[in-house]
Amino acid sequence: MTQQVLKIGVVGFSANAFDQTLAKQLLASIFTRIKTKHTHKHIQIVSGYTNTGVPLIAYQLAQDFGFQTVGFSAKQALQVKSGLYPVDEVIIVGERFGDESESFVRYIDGLIRIGGGSQSRREVELFKTLKTGLPIASILIEQEVNWYGKMPRIYLPNIQGLELVENFLSIPAQKTLIRAIDQEKWSTVLRRRVQHYGYEYDYRKRAINESMRVQALPDWATAFAQQLMKANIITYAPDQMIVNEYLPGQGIADHIDCEPCFDDTIISLSLGSDILMNLTPKGGGSRTTIHLKTGSVLVLRGAARFDWMHGITARKSDVLYGKRTPRSRRLSMTFRKVILTK
Repeated sequence: MTQQVLKIGVVGFSANAFDQTLAKQLLASIFTRIKTKHTHKHIQIVSGYTNTGVPLIAYQLAQDFGFQTVGFSAKQALQVKSGLYPVDEVIIVGERFGDESESFVRYIDGLIRIGGGSQSRREVELFKTLKTGLPIASILIEQEVNWYGKMPRIYLPNIQGLELVENFLSIPAQKTLIRAIDQEKWSTVLRRRVQHYGYEYDYRKRAINESMRVQALPDWATAFAQQLMKANIITYAPDQMIVNEYLPGQGIADHIDCEPCFDDTIISLSLGSDILMNLTPKGGGSRTTIHLKTGSVLVLRGAARFDWMHGITARKSDVLYGKRTPRSRRLSMTFRKVILTK
């Protein structure tokens, strides 16, 4: 009887300087579980056809575990300086990196992501779409490891200027920031609690002038803004910040931040809870929904800033990866540069 083949894709950091020790530990642990659970199956480890980064670690471990190795990539991999890992089987699809992504996710039965940039994350989203209706938690594993370099960014499709930087802050760093926020005074003018720094925005008049200047950004906010500048997310220090608190069941109507009040870049950090954000074209059209993970930074500039409304539906749970997930308390820190009117 022919032995059943189980094809496990592995994606993640390539030539970047990342925590390889942790990446190897994570993969070894996952491979151990796979081998223990699927003793009667022939295991294939399928990754990018290169001799560096997460693919290299995956192939080396696969050989230790007695798994078959499959290099799946576009022709561009044949030209990389790091060379090619001597895998057991090679599959080439397309010309440039990314051309092979859809074929890759259709080929595999399960997927492991160890960090990584836009292509890795795009392949995860393709995999989720392809496996809609299946128990995704049992066939998809995502693990983060530190990247010792510029923060990886996701440029979201179809909306120019919309950028998402996931895992910008660790859980401990988020908790520290939340504690600092909660030591400050909250305003209850709106249905949700807010804190204003730099300038207080008049929601009714949609205007800001010198008379609206309030307390300066606190040290913890200034320190975070410096992190944004160091990561090249912004090139200048913001002079206005608002903290919003969202309890389960609370949201915010679709809107565009006051155009004459703030410049062309809006930055928002999510803390405490994941959320789904809606983006709708100003002139009407199909709505796009994005998943804002806790610790992620959302950037709206250009068309995303001026031509798309953003909002959060008021409800107590969201469907994330096919599973209804209750919301918990969420805080957002939104940074802007003020344009003063007389």
